[in-house]
Parts: sequence; structure tokens; C-alpha cells
Amino acid sequence: MSKRQVQIGIFPEFKKVVRSVLIRKVAVTTLDAGMSARGYGVSIVIADDETLRILNRDHRGLNNVTDVLAFEGIGPGSGNGGAVRVSSMNTPNFPQTPDQPKVLGEVIISYPQAERQAVERAWGVERETALLVAHGILHLLGYDHEEDEEAQVMEELEAKILDGIFL
Repeated sequence: MSKRQVQIGIFPEFKKVVRSVLIRKVAVTTLDAGMSARGYGVSIVIADDETLRILNRDHRGLNNVTDVLAFEGIGPGSGNGGAVRVSSMNTPNFPQTPDQPKVLGEVIISYPQAERQAVERAWGVERETALLVAHGILHLLGYDHEEDEEAQVMEELEAKILDGIFL
């Protein structure tokens, strides 16, 4: 089995307000919820609005800020869900060494957008950020919310993950 690895990058302006311990806990809990993700790692970036706007424009053709984007690696959800394929690791010729952790993908979150959404939902920004981490990883695992039934399954999983962390 490969090593489980959660890499977290936080833009400097958010380092004092984002707890990487919480981000890691949500990531591991969400990966554990996805049985097909055993042995996979994930990268999470806490960024600003402009970064998400540019990525959303360049990869989805939508020139607006979004809360979370998920970019597929080589994980079990590849080709499914709401993740965007952009990684060079998706090409068949990309070399993979035996001891290299398998990467499910990368989740990028707009912290300012998480703050705005936390106010709208009347809960803390930590809970909103945790929700976005779980949401992005679930997309990498192949979950989606385009259809009502899919959305219900995804929302129930998100609630279960957050309840396990915040209750």
C-alpha cells in the first residue's frame, strides 16, 4: 500500500486564520470514507478569490469566483464527478515510481468565498472551509451533484464527515 499523504498549501495572507490540523483531519476523514481511495493522497490549497477566478476561467470557461475546484490526479474517481482533468499525471506516459504516493488530485479553495458563504449559512468559517475540503475530495472520488439523487448522496456524506469532526 502506498503512503497516505495530505499536502496543504495556504496562501500567506490566510496562514494565521486557517488551521492546517483541521484541514488535514477533514481530508483524511473524507479519504477514509471513500473505500476506493485507500492509499491515495491529496493536495489542498487555500487560496484567494483571484486565483479561483482565473482557474475557473481557464479550466471551466467561467470567468467568476467559485468556492472550490477539484483537479484530478490519477485516483479512483478519475473521469467522474465534478473534478477537472488538468494534471500531467493523467497522461499515460507520465512516469510513476513504485514508492511514490498515489495522488487522488488537488482541491483549491477560495478562503474569502468560504468566509462569505459561512455568513450566509450562519456558521463558522472553519466549518465552511471543512465542508469545501470534503466537497472537493468527494468530487475527486467520483461523487457529483448534478442530479437530485446524486446531490442527496453527496450532501449526506458531507454531513456525516462534518458531524464526525465538529460534534
